[in-house]
Amino acid sequence: MRPGDIIKIGSVAMKVNRFNIGKAEDRGNRNKMMEDKSVIIQDLNILENLDFSFFAVFDGHGGISCVRHVAEYLPSIFRENFLKSESPDLEIYQEGLYSTIKRIML
Repeated sequence: MRPGDIIKIGSVAMKVNRFNIGKAEDRGNRNKMMEDKSVIIQDLNILENLDFSFFAVFDGHGGISCVRHVAEYLPSIFRENFLKSESPDLEIYQEGLYSTIKRIML
């Protein structure tokens, strides 16, 4: 299999992306519950010829509510902001990445 290949299982189609990914979590011995959240999305479907991946780890710092919210909504906020650009030029999307991060995080 190579990146871009499609695997079909019944009515479900999966695209082979470019990374093999793994993750490990350890809550430590301080808390009863894992308060961190990670997000792994291999392709945000921004451009047809560009796999734009999103990897993030959010540290709960004593609470899970905020990290759950951010992990759920931040990837779609990035995607929506990139899609607002009228040009399919990769450089514009790269510029959009940095401006989007600044606008959302500041």
